Amino acid sequence: MTAISLQNTFISEVNFKDIYYDPQVKRIIKSANPLAICRNRKSDFRVDNIESLLMMYPIIGYFKGEHFILCSGLFSFNTVIQICKGNDRKISVIALRKKPRPKEIRHLFLTYLANQIVNQLFISDSSQIGFFLNAWFIKDENKKSIQGSKEWLCLFPSLSTKELLVRHLGIRNENL
Repeated sequence: MTAISLQNTFISEVNFKDIYYDPQVKRIIKSANPLAICRNRKSDFRVDNIESLLMMYPIIGYFKGEHFILCSGLFSFNTVIQICKGNDRKISVIALRKKPRPKEIRHLFLTYLANQIVNQLFISDSSQIGFFLNAWFIKDENKKSIQGSKEWLCLFPSLSTKELLVRHLGIRNENL
């Protein structure tokens, strides 16, 4: 998998109302919507410090005409929507100079989502972790779990088994 290079990006300002999901992002969200976890969470960010959020957790995508197509940064985008309801607000985004191939978009978005779970510990419930990871990642035909798949190992080569993932997360193996 070729990585998307920062050399092929630029920072741009877009109205958050002109941001749409890439079809690959829509497919992954449709399989298991990670925003469902955020329903009852209130953001600590306000309109006056939204740029801080976007510096830490950027929205990444590409332009298609006048629209910005999101490939990564779903939780930041969701926070912007909650904070800026009813406002015409421009926000900073990282724009790719050209549209990536669907496989690259899938890889970028899965990297973003899986990192939220595996490294940022966004979820701690093993059944929820298992639900999301198994919905998002494609299990190779001859493997016991997604942790043995090429897609997973490309992101987390040191977490090649369910047991290693459980140990890394510090959770029980019950429903993972």
